[in-house]
Amino acid sequence: MHTLIYSIIAILLVISNYAKADDTVNKEVSMAGSPWEPFYGEKLIDHGLVSKIVVEAYKRSGYKVKFYFLTWARCLLEVEFGRIDATPIAYYTEERAKKYFYSDPFMDSPIVFFKHIDSNISWRSLRDLQPYRIGTGIGIVYSPDFDKADFLNKIAIPDDTINFQKIVLKRIDIALIDKYVGIYQINKKYPHLKDKLEYITPPLYVHKLYVMFSRKVPNIKKKIKAFNDGYQAILADGTYQSILKEYTSIQLNNHTHQEKQTK
Repeated sequence: MHTLIYSIIAILLVISNYAKADDTVNKEVSMAGSPWEPFYGEKLIDHGLVSKIVVEAYKRSGYKVKFYFLTWARCLLEVEFGRIDATPIAYYTEERAKKYFYSDPFMDSPIVFFKHIDSNISWRSLRDLQPYRIGTGIGIVYSPDFDKADFLNKIAIPDDTINFQKIVLKRIDIALIDKYVGIYQINKKYPHLKDKLEYITPPLYVHKLYVMFSRKVPNIKKKIKAFNDGYQAILADGTYQSILKEYTSIQLNNHTHQEKQTK
């Protein structure tokens, strides 16, 4: 009788330990993103601003994060089919919402036009931009109205940061890009162009940034809730604001000619 009781206890202990181990394994979130500095990049400190926010948010919920760096098209497929839990940075679209879950928004992404400082281009409506050659990136969501404006002369390339050179070389007139990405890339890749470029305000559109999750990963809603809860925690205790301040001062720097106000 005692032998049977001991055997049952041993089995229960093994099951309990396995469950704990399995729970520990599941306390990891896999994320794949396409390099988008200063927000996300393999060689950036902490893998970038967004990665730092995501890691700190998940840390509050007891999760670790594993990052992968892929092309954007590959990221979307890996997340869609559940081989990766999420991508750490994405805009919301109704089309994507059919395939993915979204976290709460955690940051703004203002989309602005950059131009040559000597240019007097301004705009009030998209029709005002009809005479100009507009540099864009392939497969990027800008704004609902801009994306469907087939009357505009949009010139798309795989690496939209090259558009800064194209402006100076007069191959395009203006380039559309996230303001912070634009400033960072000019400072890092094209410092010699700093005094020749500026962005126009107001922004074309201000996107919200989200973590975008697979719909095909079991228990994914727990991981979504863990991020949302963790984000609220770092927002409440000032960690989020400290991260933004750190990255603004170290990585974005001050752009010499920051903006041209639309009259």
